[in-house]
Amino acid sequence: MSSRRRGLAAALGTSPVLAAALLGGPAVAATPSSLSTQTTQAACVGQAMSMADDLLHSVAVPGGAKTRGVPNLIKRIRAKSTACLDVLFRDGTAANPDAGLLIGNGFSYDGTTCPSDQTCDGGDAGRILGNGGNGFNGGDGGNAGLYGGRAGNGGDAPQFCGGHGFCSGGDGGNAGRYGSGGNGGNGAAGTTSGIAGSSVHGGAGGEGGAGGILVGTGGAGGKGGAGATGGNGGPGGNGGRGGLLSGNGGAGGDGGVGGDGAPSASAAGSAAGSAAGSAAGSAAGSAPTSNGGAGGDGGVGGAALGSGQDGVGGAGGSGGNAGIGGVGGTGGRGGIGGVGGSGGNGGTGATIGNGGVGGVSTSPPQGSAAVSPDGSFTYTPTAPAPGAAVGNGGAGGAA
Repeated sequence: MSSRRRGLAAALGTSPVLAAALLGGPAVAATPSSLSTQTTQAACVGQAMSMADDLLHSVAVPGGAKTRGVPNLIKRIRAKSTACLDVLFRDGTAANPDAGLLIGNGFSYDGTTCPSDQTCDGGDAGRILGNGGNGFNGGDGGNAGLYGGRAGNGGDAPQFCGGHGFCSGGDGGNAGRYGSGGNGGNGAAGTTSGIAGSSVHGGAGGEGGAGGILVGTGGAGGKGGAGATGGNGGPGGNGGRGGLLSGNGGAGGDGGVGGDGAPSASAAGSAAGSAAGSAAGSAAGSAPTSNGGAGGDGGVGGAALGSGQDGVGGAGGSGGNAGIGGVGGTGGRGGIGGVGGSGGNGGTGATIGNGGVGGVSTSPPQGSAAVSPDGSFTYTPTAPAPGAAVGNGGAGGAA
């Protein structure tokens, strides 16, 4: 899961003078003619954002894009913004993945546009309309536009947790006012390659993105990567929350399978040491164990504000099965009203996995929430009641 560069400066990455004018930072040196042009462009952007201000700061008001007057507003902004159309309305590119400030699709990376040794985040959509881009190599998915568009999915980590240093799946992008959050990417499998920066442990799955601010389903968490010999499975990613008015939480990702325990050096030397009469060699060492990864937690369902319906929490992910001598992973917790995930199976002669914790009851309501006009919200939980359904424990390993 990588850090991202968000906001106005990213959208204006090719225009440092304009970015400085809008962000209040020091401007770079420029010729009189270029300064005049970019000052005009800055004024153009400022006017457009002022026209869109009411729409961008009233996202909690119900109604779709047409009902809220989005098409007519866009027409008016286009007519008055000829000096800055390329800043306000454009799709992202590989070099500048975020879309224009108001409308456009974020860029989605793939194997042809993302270098193999880098994590690439999908671009954010325009603030009003557009799709978020998909991440790659463990990059995060981009956020969707507030009034329309889908969220981007987090990228799967590379196949193995090698020397590149990134092993976790990317987080899914968040939905706008309505819609589903993006899914988290899957973690990388562990490796015994021995390359600097590599790991025998599986990488974590990415988190699912949040569902719509008002209505929508949370994205599913990514699966944890499998452990290599001697390595633990990675934990599954947590599911995203559902919409605050209505919507189900996303399912947690399954934990990764643990690798078999690797024989220790002293155990390997036992047979040879016994024949030679070596006291040190005859002491058999214990093989390290490899445990299954924990399942991700299910996302929180909607809080049933106003006339909305309670959302059901996402199911917890299953714990990963263990390798020889390991412990099965614990199942993920269910969200509010969701079912806990199953525990992973224990390895040969080992301990069974623990069952997932059940989701808390939805009756009576377990908290209160309030949405501000600008889309921010607060949620105050009450003491949760035990859930009615819990995950089953994993099967015991063979003796």
